[in-house]
Amino acid sequence: MATVRFVHSDFLRLDTPIGGLAGSPDWLRRLATGGVRQAVKNLIQTTIAQRADFLLIAGSVAESDEDIEAICRWLAEQFEPLRRRGIKIVVAADSQASAVALQNVCDVIVRPGGIIGVQHEHGGGIGLQSVAATTAPDTSFTIAIGNDRGCSPPNRIVYQAAPSISRTADSDRPGTDGSLKLSAGPVQSVSPQESSDCGCLLIEVDLATREMQASFLATDVIRFATECLVFPDISTVDELIAEISRTSQSLDRRSTRTVIVDWLFQTRLTTDVQGLLFFSESNLLTRLRQYLQGGHRGFWPRCIRFSEKSELHLTGPQGLAVEQYMDVVCEGRSSPEDPAGSVRGLSSLAGSGVSQELVAGLSLFRRAA
Repeated sequence: MATVRFVHSDFLRLDTPIGGLAGSPDWLRRLATGGVRQAVKNLIQTTIAQRADFLLIAGSVAESDEDIEAICRWLAEQFEPLRRRGIKIVVAADSQASAVALQNVCDVIVRPGGIIGVQHEHGGGIGLQSVAATTAPDTSFTIAIGNDRGCSPPNRIVYQAAPSISRTADSDRPGTDGSLKLSAGPVQSVSPQESSDCGCLLIEVDLATREMQASFLATDVIRFATECLVFPDISTVDELIAEISRTSQSLDRRSTRTVIVDWLFQTRLTTDVQGLLFFSESNLLTRLRQYLQGGHRGFWPRCIRFSEKSELHLTGPQGLAVEQYMDVVCEGRSSPEDPAGSVRGLSSLAGSGVSQELVAGLSLFRRAA
């Protein structure tokens, strides 16, 4: 059976640090410092483990050319295990400086919009030919870099590698008509805004049946996650932690990645003024981080917020002063009064958790009472 098997990745971003970790502990900062390079090493090991014919890096190895020569020297050392096994390396160069620096590192350099012809060689192995987008290679299988098919005849098998910072949502799917267009995304996320799995795609091409199959393989070291959790009535921090542990999908103990979580809670918080003090942002994060053993299980709560649909139900004899203070904090937006106490929306009480300003104000009222 004539088949081609290769690993497709988009952006390495070797010059970009992992951000969004203000206030994180030393162990997490150390992990983040080498996180991108470790993800690239994982990509190389994955390519070897999958017995790929070649590795395709369809994006760029760095976001700028400032340190491209040093980056290429490091890559040359990392690519050595691929070369020993006869696995070829194809990299897209988006500038003349990066193309020159990559010449001694890669087997094939292609510019964005370029075409790669792929064929089996008579002596065994895979032959790769890089041509301009206006030229049709004389091969039955071609790879187009970018969103354009380039000059590929209709009867050719065409894989379109469309570089993007986010992977195609349905990437684990077959192409049965000789055409498949996918984005692999970066090997490692570098900010909380990139809250998705990062890695590469294993592409298997059957040249006889014209079928292509893609499979996602993770390479990331740190994973950012944003999760919205809906709880029943909560009255204590212990109850909140128990509900998070029970319902959060981010707390997957089977994962080998460190997950940095931003949680958005939708709940009805029922407590008195004294109990509300324990729901401050700093206290909630401290308790959650202690519960997760300071990240030794591979998790780190980064941010806690309550959704706009959450409610705060204050019980006990707060008096008119507390009622008026809550109205000011909530900017006059309140739900109908509850016979047992006062109910207010939580969205304006906090950007993360219950705000320190609200806790301080209500603490003064409690002491005055």
